[in-house]
Formats: sequence, structure tokens, C-alpha cells
Amino acid sequence: MKKIIISVCLLLLLTGCTNTDNEESNNDADYNALNKTILDNEEYLSESNNFDINIVTNDLGDGTFRYYLIVDNPKIAMYDVVAMACDVKNINIDTEFMCPNVGIYEGLQYNMIPNQSNKDQNYIKGFSLSGISDTEDITLKIVVVWNNLNDTKKFKEFISITNVADETEVDSIEENINE
Repeated sequence: MKKIIISVCLLLLLTGCTNTDNEESNNDADYNALNKTILDNEEYLSESNNFDINIVTNDLGDGTFRYYLIVDNPKIAMYDVVAMACDVKNINIDTEFMCPNVGIYEGLQYNMIPNQSNKDQNYIKGFSLSGISDTEDITLKIVVVWNNLNDTKKFKEFISITNVADETEVDSIEENINE
């Protein structure tokens, strides 16, 4: 009896580890596929008609700059939002730098609906992606992917944006998103 209980526990432990490894592998594959779509895409918008998008940089004082890409104020209902922003200087799948992203590794589904938010149910006003650059003049290549309500149609927008704001705007923008 004791051997059976130990065997069952061991089997459950091994199964749990396998599922985690598979999920991680799937997340890495999703990340690499999204990164590749940015690399392969040749046409980028400068703004979106479906949401607001801004980039803000902040001098860290050590020769580097933190950038914040803010996506908020949805104009349409967007479900299962996934996004990635790559610095054009580091836009390479083989790089050691990971592109900031949302909706891939968190295990959560993010939804953006105009004038609605409920963080407990993953309905958000917007999100920010953050990274570090060695220059204040940063250009990001961004892809934002989402579904319609019934999950019958997938939408994808490619945007290229260069910073235009100063660090005093960072606090007010993040404060608005985190409400």
C-alpha cells in the first residue's frame, strides 16, 4: 500500500513538471514567432486608430535610458491582447536581449474595452512595456495582436514609434493606467 501511494505521488509530481515544461516551451515558441513577425514585417503604422500609443524615456543617470511604451485608451473591444515591442537596435531573434511583451508568459488573458476596466477579471485600461536603451532617441517596432469577442477573427497591427515625451509624463501616464 505504501509503495502504491509513493508511486502515485511520484507520478503526479512528474506529470506536473512535464506540463510546466510544455507550457514554458509553448510560451517560448509564441515569443519567438511574434519576434519573427516583427522582423519579417516591412510596413508599419505611425499610430493606431484602435488605441493610443506613446513612448516615454527616462534618463537613469548611468548613460542608459528606461523607455516605457504605453498602450491605452482602446477605441474598440480587444480580447486576448498580446503585444511585443523591440528596440530597432536589438531586433534579432538570436540576441541576448528579450523584447518587452505582454500576454505571452503571464498565463493571463488581457482584454481592453473602451471605458471599462476590472483588473480582477483581466479587463484593463491599458498596459506599459518597459526596457532599457543606451540612447534616449529610441525607435520601437511594435506588434499588437487581439481577437474579437467571439474569438472568430484575429487582428494584428504593426507600429513604429520614436520617443516624443519627457520623464515628467511617465508618472502621470503610469498612474492613469494603474487605476
